[in-house]
Amino acid sequence: MNQRNSWMDILTFTLVVICSLFVAQFIALLCLLPFYDFKVDDVMFAINHPLTSPGIKMQMLFMQGFTSLVAFIIAPLAFMKWKEQGIVSFLYREVNLNPVLFLIAIVIMIISMPFTSLLVEWNESLKLPPGFESIEMWARQKEDFLKELTQMLTKLDNFQELFIGIVVIALIPAVGEELVFRGFLQNKISRITNSPHLAIWMAAFLFSAIHFQFYGFLPRLMLGAMFGYLYLVSGQFHLPVVAHFTNNGLTLVLIYLKNKGSIGFDIESEESIPVYIGIISICLTIGLFMLIKSQLKEEQVKSQ
Repeated sequence: MNQRNSWMDILTFTLVVICSLFVAQFIALLCLLPFYDFKVDDVMFAINHPLTSPGIKMQMLFMQGFTSLVAFIIAPLAFMKWKEQGIVSFLYREVNLNPVLFLIAIVIMIISMPFTSLLVEWNESLKLPPGFESIEMWARQKEDFLKELTQMLTKLDNFQELFIGIVVIALIPAVGEELVFRGFLQNKISRITNSPHLAIWMAAFLFSAIHFQFYGFLPRLMLGAMFGYLYLVSGQFHLPVVAHFTNNGLTLVLIYLKNKGSIGFDIESEESIPVYIGIISICLTIGLFMLIKSQLKEEQVKSQ
């Protein structure tokens, strides 16, 4: 009965998030109407054709930020407050805020970047079996469109736009997506199955799948798993949030600095990563996870 209720909680939670998504998008569209003389057709055209609509960037960022805030933060928190005994006790196994763990989580994301880049390269080289050419063509076209859209949204012209970009593209998704996929789904699935590892990979799969990018599926799956293991090892919800924010925020800042000519490093470069660099990267990443585990064990011994 308990398991059945938990699965019902997951189903209800999913419906709440999806409904919130539609409601938030509708409200955001209403907010954009004054910019288009209250012409609904013009707003819809601009939203559906962002690459050919001048001046749409800030409006798209507003829409993305508002929708994510409502659907991935406000709605999930309201649901947890309604269904769970306490939000903090539900999200945290350990509440101790250790700054060293913050630092290790940030370093993990930086160190793991070469391995993630290698996964991007492998994923993009995947070919579907014969007979699936139309699906492959659709996936490629969608990937190319989303790549151009991302480049447009991350081409930030000044510090004010960079700040808005960090809030919308890094901070809100870091809190919201971790709240949904690690805070709620991973927690619930782990309690239902008694298998935290299965819960991590199921949540990571859903996290990657919801982005609807076939040629970015593997790197996102791995990122989701890393966030999940950070949560499992530490028991502290803020650690995967910090890691997620670092991944998105650092990428955004590096793109901004490259566009401004302040650095020569291009994080968007399609240059191949040597396999041995990827192997070193993942080995160091695993080592840092073990360091977090040992750090927490030391703290537990000291507190006894």
